[in-house]
Amino acid sequence: MRSTFMVASLLAVAACSPTISGQVKDDASVTGQTQKLEAAGANYHGPAYTIAILKFANKTPSKVLGIGEAATDILRTQLKSAGLEPIDISEDALQQQEELIKHQQTGAVKKGKKDAAEGFESVDYRVQGAITAYSEAEEGKDMLITQSKTQIARVTVDYSLIDIATGKSLLAESGAGEYKKETGGLLGFGSRSTADVGLRDGALRDAFSKVLEKMITKLSNLPYQSRIMLIEGPTVIIRAGEKS
Repeated sequence: MRSTFMVASLLAVAACSPTISGQVKDDASVTGQTQKLEAAGANYHGPAYTIAILKFANKTPSKVLGIGEAATDILRTQLKSAGLEPIDISEDALQQQEELIKHQQTGAVKKGKKDAAEGFESVDYRVQGAITAYSEAEEGKDMLITQSKTQIARVTVDYSLIDIATGKSLLAESGAGEYKKETGGLLGFGSRSTADVGLRDGALRDAFSKVLEKMITKLSNLPYQSRIMLIEGPTVIIRAGEKS
């Protein structure tokens, strides 16, 4: 009898425990945007353009903490996964580069095959923009002895893709992202929701997946101009037009 009571108690406790599920698998399955970006990246056979990333400004009315920095990091990751070459030239990145140059010049860090003072690689385009809106909402549902809550994050991104040679914007648009997460449990137990930066980052990934898909389409349609990268004796290295 005692064993039966203990088993029943354990089952009751387990039922009261919160269950958390990210409805957005792979960051954006609610819209299917991650899969679209992967397909666009796989179909991109143009050159690995070097894209400079400036820090995204935080222009949200409530000044959401850290959202600009998170946007920069997420965009860099997605550019790389799409077959492009991102270079972070945000203020923080340049300060760190200056520190590295000082360490090499003082001998604290030895110079290898590359010298930090030589600077970054040449840049083809740059991306700049701002996070202009961010909001979180919560929807609840009670059914007999269970209840669930869905947290929803929405973000709006304004961005430009700029040709550094001409200063012209190839793209200048707004993108929106959404992320959902559900918590649930017995009525009155285990359905408490807490602050979660995963909501913010999930919405940003969804938005930037859409942004990157448009960028890839635009860059794929551009006529490519080759460039001489290096002349060394009889050897001339040029930048080819397509991936092999």
